[in-house]
Amino acid sequence: SKPFFQLLVAMFGVGLIAYGTYVMAQPYTWYGGGRTRLHWSNYFIMAPLNEIGLGMLAMLISFAGRYHSPLVARRFARRMFVFSSCTSLLALLVEILQHSLHMHDPAWTWKDCVESGFLFWVVLCFLSTTLLSYLLSYRQEFFIFGIFIYGGVAQLLVAPKPIRDGGANKYVGYFLMVTSLASFSLIPLLLLLWFNLRKEASKFMSKDVAKYNKAWADVKQAFGIQDGIEAMGSRIKPHPTNQVASDPALLTSSIPNDSAHAFELLLHLTRNISRQVESEFRHHERKRKWQGLIGFLSSEEGSCRYSCSSGSLKARQVSSSIDQLFAQASSINEPIHELLSSIARQALASRSSRPRIDKPLRPLPRPVGAELTSPQRSEERIETATQRQDFEFIAGPVKQPLRTFQKCIRAYRRDVALLTDLVRCTFVVDDFVSLHGVLMSLIERSQIGYTSHAASGPAASTSESESDKMFRITRVKNRFDEDSPDFESSTGFRNLSLSLEVGWTVDDKLRSCRFVPVSAWSTLMEVETHIIEVQVHLRSLYQITTQGSHETYVFWRDLLTK
Repeated sequence: SKPFFQLLVAMFGVGLIAYGTYVMAQPYTWYGGGRTRLHWSNYFIMAPLNEIGLGMLAMLISFAGRYHSPLVARRFARRMFVFSSCTSLLALLVEILQHSLHMHDPAWTWKDCVESGFLFWVVLCFLSTTLLSYLLSYRQEFFIFGIFIYGGVAQLLVAPKPIRDGGANKYVGYFLMVTSLASFSLIPLLLLLWFNLRKEASKFMSKDVAKYNKAWADVKQAFGIQDGIEAMGSRIKPHPTNQVASDPALLTSSIPNDSAHAFELLLHLTRNISRQVESEFRHHERKRKWQGLIGFLSSEEGSCRYSCSSGSLKARQVSSSIDQLFAQASSINEPIHELLSSIARQALASRSSRPRIDKPLRPLPRPVGAELTSPQRSEERIETATQRQDFEFIAGPVKQPLRTFQKCIRAYRRDVALLTDLVRCTFVVDDFVSLHGVLMSLIERSQIGYTSHAASGPAASTSESESDKMFRITRVKNRFDEDSPDFESSTGFRNLSLSLEVGWTVDDKLRSCRFVPVSAWSTLMEVETHIIEVQVHLRSLYQITTQGSHETYVFWRDLLTK
């Protein structure tokens, strides 16, 4: 998109055309010279296709970027690299064919092919262009560096011979040498600009980071956890694999005595749930690979529902169609907000009215009928006769397409199925007791991961308990935990985020959706599923976000293309 880079691409194309023309003008002098037979792979494939042809495509890319659109130029660039990979592979096959038919000069052996550098050149073209095609499609942040390294190395390898030949040929060699050195010189310049950009972005965010850190220090002091984060973290013991969901200490947890106790329970819950989900993914991934080796596909649901391609473990949507994901998000956005606020309201009300704080949470009634499809409310205030539990429920709109496409390209390498926050909502609470209550209300109604974990005992297998599980927890990000990989010290932002998968059926007559329990997803053919995001914020930290810090974060995010 930049004129400077368009000029460099055009120069690269001119260099390729000049070099390819020079090769075809002197077909018997390359790679040792003195031959009486044409070198098929060099004369019919590498020179006309992989050099002159690619040079023309490079000129076309520069023209498209300048006068049409960077997206059009990108499509041409990707085709150019795929074309180069195919022609390089074809050249290698033709070389093998010419050797097998004994159509080479008698003096030209495989040893000469290697020592002259021709084989190295063909393999380099194939590997480099294949890598560049991948970078252009999935890792664009490294593409510029890759293209400069490739252009510099390629032209540096071929420039010496025209210079040694002298005459008019030396000017071709000089041009290739200048282009090569220009490509290499731009690499440290780009690295310097990148590091300077990161420094400026960090400086730009420093004021908001200081605000978040000060507010977090005040929260720790007010709730009595200023000395306890490291100590509480060290007291938490990991649960055995696949036992988190059935542990009574987790799912029937007592009401915390204060915010310090609630914070400790929060660390306990989120760390063990994350550990269980990751362990389950590793198990399914190993099983899927072994089954793939022996020619069978995995039949388990969770085997392909996670991805590590974005740098961390993340659940995938069932659908990989952006149109279908937006259609699903629009249909369930209002009903799911009503369902979530209803569940949290009932849970906090039942907790606040209990005479004993260590009494296990009783099962909540399953929402039915109009409760599942009634209009959304932007805020909910909960009050009981014995205790006032405040929280705001903020029903967010469906994610804007512009930010959706940005995130899909920048963070998820164009994997549409990793977009799991098209539907989102926010709980804002005053303390960690309320935050723990909101979390527990969702855990009680959720299955953890893609494997059904039933508690031991005869009562655990009843259909009533299964019918209460309306969600599937696929990910937990506890940014209050400073030891968590999800916490970014560069932003200072802290909250709790849950990825919940929900299933529903559509009533065409009523034009509404009815949410169904997880246990029915595999038995009802018409069930659609979608992963949504639920965030829980502390009010004192959330107020900083609403007072302009979010706009600062958006600018910082765009600077670093996050």
